[in-house]
Amino acid sequence: MKITKQQLIKLIQEEMSLVKLGDTPQNNPIVSPNDPYSDHIDQEGESAKRQLQQILDYSSELLSMLNDNEQLESWIQSKLTKALDYVSTVKHHLEYETAPDGHEGCTCGGCSANESYE
Repeated sequence: MKITKQQLIKLIQEEMSLVKLGDTPQNNPIVSPNDPYSDHIDQEGESAKRQLQQILDYSSELLSMLNDNEQLESWIQSKLTKALDYVSTVKHHLEYETAPDGHEGCTCGGCSANESYE
């Protein structure tokens, strides 16, 4: 299918207007209101709790497998550092989101109000 330059510009403008609207199913004319997924409520909290339980189980197993003076390969240490960073970031973000006074309730130890956790 070939389109003209004007048609392409019109398509881009339509897409940009959707982005400006937030592109939610409620204000996206492309998505039908009868779309079975438009009002779908998933179980993200339940799924997150299962994932956190797996992290807890694996962490406990790893703790019992390692000795204090054990030398780890650099890639293993790197993965552990990333895992800590990811879990820590989620924890601090949720603390910030649920704090009644914003960052004042955050216990991350020195973050600024302009800092982003995403």
